[in-house]
Amino acid sequence: MNKYILPNNNAAHLLKVDLEAEDIDIIGYANTGINWMYIVPEDGEFKNAKTGKTIKVKKHDIVIQFYTTDFTTTDAIVIHNKEWSARIKEIEKHEHDLEKEMSRPKCLGDCGEETCCPG
Repeated sequence: MNKYILPNNNAAHLLKVDLEAEDIDIIGYANTGINWMYIVPEDGEFKNAKTGKTIKVKKHDIVIQFYTTDFTTTDAIVIHNKEWSARIKEIEKHEHDLEKEMSRPKCLGDCGEETCCPG
């Protein structure tokens, strides 16, 4: 059985480990042809004006627009994924909390270190 491992070093590849054959291969990133990726902000319908297709979408769905090698835009697809939606919610909460923290005024305490102002 193969195992696929994403290394801890932020490398742009995946490791394929075949334990039975004692073999490791590097899987490089794929040329996906993705031109644009959008995250749907709220429930509604997505209409691709080029193809005329209409698809129901939910908040946090992914819309991916592809291109061809001659850079003429091709079709777009919608991906519904609960895991993706949960991750986007986590990111939004983290960004909101970070923004809130950054907007709090800072003061220098008696010791000369930066501390949060009361209030």
